[in-house]
This record gives sequence, C-alpha cells and structure tokens, in this order.
Amino acid sequence: MPYVGKAMDRKRNARRRQLSGAHTAWTWNATYPVGTRVRYWPIYPPIESVPPVDTVTRSEAWALGDGSVVVCVDGQAGGVHLSHIEVIP
Repeated sequence: MPYVGKAMDRKRNARRRQLSGAHTAWTWNATYPVGTRVRYWPIYPPIESVPPVDTVTRSEAWALGDGSVVVCVDGQAGGVHLSHIEVIP
C-alpha cells in the first residue's frame, strides 16, 4: 500500500491557511500593531459553555511551520491561531 501521508499533509496545511482569515503574518502586523484589542475563543468553533475572552495582543503575528498564523495575547501562553481571534473595534 502506498504512503499517502504527504498528500494528506498538504491538503490539511492548505485548509489551515484558508482558515487563518487570509492573513499572512506580514498583513496582520501591517494592519494591527501590538496592543490591539481582540476577542479570542479558547475553543473553536465556539460553544456556549466557554465564553470568549477580551484581551490585547502582546506580540506580532508569525507563521508556524505548517503556514498557520498565530499571535500572542495577554492571559494565554503561546500563540493563538488567527481563526480564534476577532479584532474589537
């Protein structure tokens, strides 16, 4: 049986890039400086028992090895994927 792992990895990574809101780290950083007010969902898609958290960004965004774009926010260790983030106007 042939190994199909690489093909599946490429499809999964392409889907993750789509879900990142079409932002690259560069476009996010050009639009939203460190300290931007955001709302993030610890669990995505949102569920009623886990409310979103209002906070601010504490780093510039960066791309992970699989192409996912993440940013650090106050109150959360590590990066939060941009699909979990909504900018508060």
